[in-house]
Amino acid sequence: MTANAVCPVSLAPLLLLFCVRNESSFLPHLKQSRTFSVNILSSGQDDVSRYYGGQAHRGAIGTWDLNAASAPVLEGANATFVCHVSNLQQLGDHHVVVGEVVDMYSVDPPAPALIYAAGKYLGIELDS
Repeated sequence: MTANAVCPVSLAPLLLLFCVRNESSFLPHLKQSRTFSVNILSSGQDDVSRYYGGQAHRGAIGTWDLNAASAPVLEGANATFVCHVSNLQQLGDHHVVVGEVVDMYSVDPPAPALIYAAGKYLGIELDS
């Protein structure tokens, strides 16, 4: 799935939060595996964002490394956080997911970041 926001919750332990719709096809997999990855996309990966954001006809599936961690890692992402579900709670029409980061990967140097704002994708150059 493509998340429009991932939020830090804690530094010790390192926790991330995102929300997923109750009807999402991703939710049953998350409940079963209790492991997921958060992949921070680079500017050339807007097609991957579209694919997992529900626009498969306008996107691309991406290339996944299934052996790098306990969860799939997207190749070409600027950074990846591999997480185990720490808390999963239904609130209204969404589930709030809190994941504890158990592994991290990043590219060096990072590519321009993918940003979605005002209905379009933008690339933002990162300072080194």
